[in-house]
Amino acid sequence: IGWDGGKMVESLRQAFGVELAASVRFGPTFPTLGCLLLFVDKEEESRQICHLLIGWDGGKMVESLRQAFGVELAASVRFGPTFPTLGCLLLFVDKEEESRQICHLLQTAIFIAMKHPTVYRVPTIQDEVIPDSSSPLLVFVNERSGGGQGAELLTQMIRLVNPHQIFNLSHGGPLPGLFAFRNLKSFRVLVAGGDGTVGWVLSQMDVMKKELRCPSAPVAVIPLGTGNDLARVLRWGAGFSGESAMSILEVMEDSLVVPLDRWHIAFSTGGAVPDATTAAREPLALAVEPVEGNQSFVMNNYLGI
Repeated sequence: IGWDGGKMVESLRQAFGVELAASVRFGPTFPTLGCLLLFVDKEEESRQICHLLIGWDGGKMVESLRQAFGVELAASVRFGPTFPTLGCLLLFVDKEEESRQICHLLQTAIFIAMKHPTVYRVPTIQDEVIPDSSSPLLVFVNERSGGGQGAELLTQMIRLVNPHQIFNLSHGGPLPGLFAFRNLKSFRVLVAGGDGTVGWVLSQMDVMKKELRCPSAPVAVIPLGTGNDLARVLRWGAGFSGESAMSILEVMEDSLVVPLDRWHIAFSTGGAVPDATTAAREPLALAVEPVEGNQSFVMNNYLGI
């Protein structure tokens, strides 16, 4: 692939153009893994380079689809939003059979960084078919949590709840489920996992904020982690002791919604920290689009004793 020394620089110039290539610094290489790390300082330039490396933009993407799927299948695909920080691209396919074919081809014929991409067929749940008084439940289960309890709970939930409402976090994380529910004006979330799993779901709700009609859905917790401090604070208990999924759903139906403080912490590496009033007006801005030169993260503020 020409990725060494002068050949690599020349390859970058040809692929990205001189201006983009000049902004790239080389990180370590891992030849046995087929992996090379590139460092790009500016967000917009990193997006451009990602698009160029995998050919996913404009005409190049269409050409890639034609080669992979054939002209007829490629013509049925429409592009959805992209989430570069999550490494995710959404494609819309209108027909069921064609979506199955495209998923199969993506899983078997496409390689990105020498690996097959994770492919997930996501249903679209439309708000007009949901009664006004209803608030559907979106269930996320970390099957690896709780020493196998997550997998058992997943099996129970599938027997009780429509499978289109249940998402295994081992297959694509929270984003597929959140995107499936994006058109609903009201829904609730149930997360089965530890404190880290709950934080993961909340952070991806931040990333999906602009796509969600209900960006602040209430979240309930089934504690499958080790500490489960957040679950204790919210009175869901210190751990899961094998209760039936039905009993959990019944308790959730009668539960109260309470606020949870979430702080955006910014570290300045060579300039002023973003103005506090700006952060207050745009409470999720730092989590999704950090100011250049700063690092930021979200802290869920609770006290478990």
